Amino acid sequence: MSKTGYPIVSQVTLWALLLTPKLVTDISPEFMAKFLDALLEGLAEYTTDERGDVGSWIRTSWVLGLSTFVQVLFAHSKALPKFIEYFPPEKYHAAIGGILKQGVERLDNVRQQTGTQFVKLLRSPLPEVDDKERWKIFGSERMIDLFPK
Repeated sequence: MSKTGYPIVSQVTLWALLLTPKLVTDISPEFMAKFLDALLEGLAEYTTDERGDVGSWIRTSWVLGLSTFVQVLFAHSKALPKFIEYFPPEKYHAAIGGILKQGVERLDNVRQQTGTQFVKLLRSPLPEVDDKERWKIFGSERMIDLFPK
């Protein structure tokens, strides 16, 4: 992924913004599951070379892309009749776990981007669907108290 992943990451946000209104008609839940798996895989990029941990650039971009993608999907959830099929709570919590893992990395820039995006996700409203509590981050109320605006 290190050779091709970085340019692709910068397009995730644009893709999400453009396609979300057409998601139900143009994208299948199966494709979305594969896409989300690819986003999660990007968080495991640890390529190094003579410049050091170049995978950190990719992981930082994936954190931003994944966070933005989640926020866009949540914002459009009311318009997606099969939201749970497109973004099951299990995938969301896997994404949160992957993002939090980046928060304990040794590189300051990775931790900073992770913290910024995680706080945005904490403060994002839950999707407007039945049983929306399934997407709630465990302990989110306490964490919001710990990270004041």
